Amino acid sequence: MCEFFYDCLKPKSVDEIHPCFTDTDSLICHIETPDLHADMSENADWFDTTNFRPEHPLFSMANKRVLRKFKSETADHIPFEFCGLQAKTYFLYTSSSDSTNSYRKAKGVPNSYVKKNLRHEDYLRVLNQRNQTSCKFRSFRSRRHVLTTREMTKKCFNSIDDKQFLLDNDIHSLAYRRQRHCRTFPSARSLLLPNGRRVGRGVRTLM
Repeated sequence: MCEFFYDCLKPKSVDEIHPCFTDTDSLICHIETPDLHADMSENADWFDTTNFRPEHPLFSMANKRVLRKFKSETADHIPFEFCGLQAKTYFLYTSSSDSTNSYRKAKGVPNSYVKKNLRHEDYLRVLNQRNQTSCKFRSFRSRRHVLTTREMTKKCFNSIDDKQFLLDNDIHSLAYRRQRHCRTFPSARSLLLPNGRRVGRGVRTLM
């Protein structure tokens, strides 16, 4: 991850790239460039483009399922908006009319429910109104070797992230473990929950 970011992405756009989200084996960055696909073609060895359309110039089978290669979650459709509410709860919006090219995740919620019921507007509504939503779905459960179907209701979206401080611009945030940096950013704020525990509303969006 670090090698890809600092050796591939950072030299191309030192001041025009900002990380939005990272995970163990993935990352989302805000990149300002005239032609993203042209930049990718200059570093084709870093990418697995097997999910691109066959007629696309960057389509190649050379790096199919090769370790340490990166694949675009939205294929050859460039995402132009990212909304991150919490860890593993985010949305990538593309200009394609086909909604399957947009990538959405909700932690703890079945993928079938996410694909059928969650839309780009739902993420933004929770972000702007600073509230939370719930979802209801059916799932198989096994107890003492007896398989049953259960209807479950659980939290879907929440505008409060207990892992991040949200800065006053409502975009950038700081991790709680970086306490020493909070003194550097006096604009870092937190919310006080009813139980007295302070948490930051770590929602992030780029438009």
